[in-house]
Amino acid sequence: MAVLLSLAFLCASLLVAQNMALGNGLNLAIGEASVVLVGAASLLLVVAVATRPDSSFIESLTRWSPVIIAGSFLVGAAGLDGYAVLNIPVQQMGVNEGIGPINIDTYTVLLTLRNQGPIAVSLMGAAFGATAWRVTGRLPGAGATLLGCLGFGVNLLLLIMQSGD
Repeated sequence: MAVLLSLAFLCASLLVAQNMALGNGLNLAIGEASVVLVGAASLLLVVAVATRPDSSFIESLTRWSPVIIAGSFLVGAAGLDGYAVLNIPVQQMGVNEGIGPINIDTYTVLLTLRNQGPIAVSLMGAAFGATAWRVTGRLPGAGATLLGCLGFGVNLLLLIMQSGD
């Protein structure tokens, strides 16, 4: 059952990341990088869940679990706060400079980073946290997972609210 849930997470996170990979040029590259990073983090979770607890892979993950948990918390916090931080240059450009033919490309890239980055980072934080939780069975892994999921939810809600304007 856990393997099916981790596979469902992998599929859902790749679907979300792929749906964000729209446009062309640098915007498409940002979107595809998100797909690759989210897919790799989610695949690590699937492998950790599907692997037997006494395998060398799980033992090596257990040795690195404090680093994975700390990284998960940092990535989850970055995902949770990412929209607010990345929204600052978008708002400044829109208000102070205005959007015109000279800076439309820069504005579009900043907008893409603001919209896609925090969601992808939050999904990665959730996947790394869940991997650490699976390996150690300890509460910090669960907390890192929850932080990543919270960041995903908050950023998705912010995007929905933004599209209503």
